[in-house]
Amino acid sequence: MEESDLLLRRCQRGDESALDALVHLHQDGVYRLAWRVLRDAVAAEEAVADVFVKIWSKCEQWQGQASAATWIYRVAYRTILDTHRSRSRRQKRFLPLPPSCEASNSKAETSSLHDAIAQLPVADQALVHLFYFERNSLAEIEAILGVGREALKMRLARARQKLRAILEANHE
Repeated sequence: MEESDLLLRRCQRGDESALDALVHLHQDGVYRLAWRVLRDAVAAEEAVADVFVKIWSKCEQWQGQASAATWIYRVAYRTILDTHRSRSRRQKRFLPLPPSCEASNSKAETSSLHDAIAQLPVADQALVHLFYFERNSLAEIEAILGVGREALKMRLARARQKLRAILEANHE
């Protein structure tokens, strides 16, 4: 049994120190996914906090079919996409949100590849991030997204095609 599995079992018994350990173990990966989708450091931090609140409040729903880490990323993925949709609706209805904190991020994040990924639809950004940057297996991503293997392979192939087209267009 993995460390995350043991910690999540302890959370199910109400052990708050286990939640602290889970946060410490997974917060960086969840933050990277949130930043990739939201492109705003403050929004990403808020989304990460929401993710771990949901994990604490819904930990009894984890039954162990998938690893705890996979379940955590599934909660994170859904929470982050919900946050993105909410922000998008708010931006359409009201004045634009304040400028993001993108300028404070590392130079690597401003590379042409990262800029191209940012042009993908949000679901494709998350998929590319989970597969290439977080190095999740197809089986793990299948569990996170709740889609079948063949559909996942097709979505990943289409995301790569879109990314290739964006990169080629940017080089012309």
